[in-house]
Amino acid sequence: MIRVKEFEDKYIELIQTVESEMDLVRKGLKDKSNQQLKTIIFDLNKMNNIRDSNQFVPSYPRFIVDSWDFSDSLGIELLKFYELYKKIKNR
Repeated sequence: MIRVKEFEDKYIELIQTVESEMDLVRKGLKDKSNQQLKTIIFDLNKMNNIRDSNQFVPSYPRFIVDSWDFSDSLGIELLKFYELYKKIKNR
């Protein structure tokens, strides 16, 4: 059984990391798509609220796999979080 606390802690950490990444993109220090990062924030919030992969499937894993570098640490963490999300149920 997945611990809800583990999910919540990782969610908070990822929101902060993605927001920091967005700041770096705005400053021209990172090459990621700002729209993709906004989509990730949207997906993470929805995942946190719903907590059921049968009711909501985020779009971000697909574009991370398709267009991000495989060694990107944020991408790796986001994909791990998606795997965690698939194991957790809200109730």
